[in-house]
Amino acid sequence: MGFYVLIQYLPNLTESDRKDLQRITELYDRINQRSVVSENIIKMAILSPLLDLAGFYSSMFLNQKDSLSESFLYVLG
Repeated sequence: MGFYVLIQYLPNLTESDRKDLQRITELYDRINQRSVVSENIIKMAILSPLLDLAGFYSSMFLNQKDSLSESFLYVLG
């Protein structure tokens, strides 16, 4: 199953989601204007809010500590 097929089944974004994504985008643009961008800054300022929006901090994942740790290690590479 290709990526395009998977994104067809995603739920529509709420207005709140759109505002959050806009805020994250603006933050990324401000950070990106710096001459040196730390990977840790990107992880904290951009990746963490995106994971929150995606539900990675929901109780479903928090109840599966090993699974959550493995997911973060995979995402953070």
